[in-house]
Amino acid sequence: MKFFFGCLKLLAPTKVKPLTKERIHHKKWEDLEFQFFSVGGEETFFYLPQKKIAFDVGRGYPFLSGAKSIFLSHCHADHVGGLVFLGRTLALQKKRKTKVFLPKESQKEMERILKIWEKVEGKNFPLTFIPWEAGEKLELGKRAKIQAFSTYHSIPSLGYFIYHKVEKLKEEYQRLSFAQIAKLKEEGVSLTYEKEIPFLAYTGDTSVKVLDSHPELYQAKYLILECTFIDEKHRDLAFKQGHIHLDDIVERANYFQNEQILLFHFSPRYSPKEIQFQISSKLPATLWERVFPCL
Repeated sequence: MKFFFGCLKLLAPTKVKPLTKERIHHKKWEDLEFQFFSVGGEETFFYLPQKKIAFDVGRGYPFLSGAKSIFLSHCHADHVGGLVFLGRTLALQKKRKTKVFLPKESQKEMERILKIWEKVEGKNFPLTFIPWEAGEKLELGKRAKIQAFSTYHSIPSLGYFIYHKVEKLKEEYQRLSFAQIAKLKEEGVSLTYEKEIPFLAYTGDTSVKVLDSHPELYQAKYLILECTFIDEKHRDLAFKQGHIHLDDIVERANYFQNEQILLFHFSPRYSPKEIQFQISSKLPATLWERVFPCL
């Protein structure tokens, strides 16, 4: 009898922890708010509700339907598997088409996958795939744009910069007094020029070669940087598989000028405690205090 009741206990439904509290992180920096989750090989997405864009889609949570544009770093399932579910959500909500930007080499295969699921579901998914290459850009309103850059993973991949456009005083007028500048402005003199500032950079999955190829990553106000491996025995494997090792970051610690750095895509072989310990013990304090690990 004791064995019987023990079996019933095992079959009884367990209390499920709230998804949003346990899996999805909410982060707010000075002028940036986003939701995200990332574990290497399991799931990765970043959603910026203010800009209505997403980088990768993970498992395709319903709130991602708020994104007008989705930018895929590459097409491994842990980054794009949720597109099917997201497409179904958009269809049920009868929403307008969402643009999905992705490496051009993966467009046909992704379209084929979605068509199969549309046939299975009996619904048309309002998703439009737009093939992109490094250097292509899209305006995000009047004062911002997004631009793709090359990354180095095991399959075709891209990273993305968001640039903010700001007005800067031309160099020849920088030593003038406020009154002199005001007078020139009244006379209709062009005093400023537009400059694009790297506001945010998202690397997606990539080897450390991305930092050496795109030094502008060190200048972005916010850097979302992959870091899959942290232990010594996986250093060579990291590069071979197109991933970054924590030691790669340590070796370049003096280059990072970013205000905030979010490290993501840690391998599930590491515990949160181990990740925190390795980061705090290996990174210099001036860098560690600006780093937030996605655990």
